Amino acid sequence: MSAATLCPHQWSWDVAFIALGNSYGKTDRAIQEIQFLFDAQWKMEWSHILYLMIKKKTYFPAADFYEIRRSPEPPMHIGTSGMTQPPVHANSCYYIHVNSTDKSKIKTFLRNMVPKLMNFHRYLLTDRDPEETGLVTILHPRESGEDDSPIWDLPLSKISFTESELPVFKRLDVVAVEGASETIPSDEEYNIFIYMIEIMKKYNYDEKIMYEKMPFKIKDLLFSSILYIANKHLLKIINILESPDNVENSTRGNKSNEDANEETSIEYSKIRQVVLGWLARTERNYYRYFLPPYYSKMGKDELSLFLD
Repeated sequence: MSAATLCPHQWSWDVAFIALGNSYGKTDRAIQEIQFLFDAQWKMEWSHILYLMIKKKTYFPAADFYEIRRSPEPPMHIGTSGMTQPPVHANSCYYIHVNSTDKSKIKTFLRNMVPKLMNFHRYLLTDRDPEETGLVTILHPRESGEDDSPIWDLPLSKISFTESELPVFKRLDVVAVEGASETIPSDEEYNIFIYMIEIMKKYNYDEKIMYEKMPFKIKDLLFSSILYIANKHLLKIINILESPDNVENSTRGNKSNEDANEETSIEYSKIRQVVLGWLARTERNYYRYFLPPYYSKMGKDELSLFLD
């Protein structure tokens, strides 16, 4: 929760950072943060994460404004927005394990999280990257995590609409915090934000149609960098799950357990290959044009990409 009145909601990538902080002493709380967020994951072919909205009306737009039931895919038990945010969550899951004292318990948590993290990352590298560039496309400034940044001023200035295309609404953020109007987006910018949500609603949150029709469509460097690093941490999680808890207490000699372990190993091997493919795609297209993630740790193979 960002603030008791200004932003009384659970925001997707905020949750990941909060869980990361709690991993240094409040393991159960860290797990709870992540689990509660992913409990609201949409059930699309490639599910994605949306930030949660609670019912308290001290912020606009709240969950009911998004009208997510226009789509057949959202969760039925809780309200969410119709947007995604940067995928820091695999990083947080990894460090929950690193900082925990009960590794066996956390491995159970990680086993449950891997399919959800895979769905999230797959969504970002398919629906949000149909060109297969390895770079994620955002459809709204709020998806970037930098929604009030001046870097969006130019693309936002090219979006035009009439007053009749806006719903009637009242900005509660200005009311909630004294002096907020001096630091938060102007009414003009806020209207653009709301207009773009109206477009998403118009197309029933259909990803293919939105990708074609949205007036704001940007390959986001920060978002793509975060996803690249998140996939690195997803590989680390797979390595953790493939390692035995205790070699002395391993189940060698038990045929049924050996067969189950072999099947699990094959499953994680397949997941690893998928993630490695995602990383390779990003590296092929990413290093050529942008300052690469982990640039200080680049080896000869990565450096050679600049010289092609």
